[in-house]
Amino acid sequence: MRTMAYALPTVLELLFQLSPLFLGYACFGMVVWGGHCARFAGLWESCLTLYAVVNGDIIQDTFLALERSGAAPAWVAQLYVYSYIMLFMCVGLVSIRLLLCVGFLFFFCLASSPHHPPHANAQVRRPQHDADSRGESIPRAAPGV
Repeated sequence: MRTMAYALPTVLELLFQLSPLFLGYACFGMVVWGGHCARFAGLWESCLTLYAVVNGDIIQDTFLALERSGAAPAWVAQLYVYSYIMLFMCVGLVSIRLLLCVGFLFFFCLASSPHHPPHANAQVRRPQHDADSRGESIPRAAPGV
């Protein structure tokens, strides 16, 4: 639960930063192909289509639908879909890797921090010492060695 509490602000910040770009692509698709292609008929349909495209579900279907609509040249549709996929795949993958690395490092540093005691069931073994004739302590050999 602590992990979610630490990660949630970072995830929400990432979503907040990417939402204008995502909505920009959705609005562009709705304005250019909205009256010609059912996949971009409204903002909701446009957002659903772009979400499915970035997940790899309907890439070819979207290409074909945009080219058949005739609302814009084929190269505009290709540039639109290719740039969207590349941008969101790269940004998404880099962000996810960054979040995983930061989370792992945070957890690792938190677990090994001197301010956090070890787990309650963990047993710390300390060497046993004997005193020699001068009162200095010397390590005692373990029994059976």
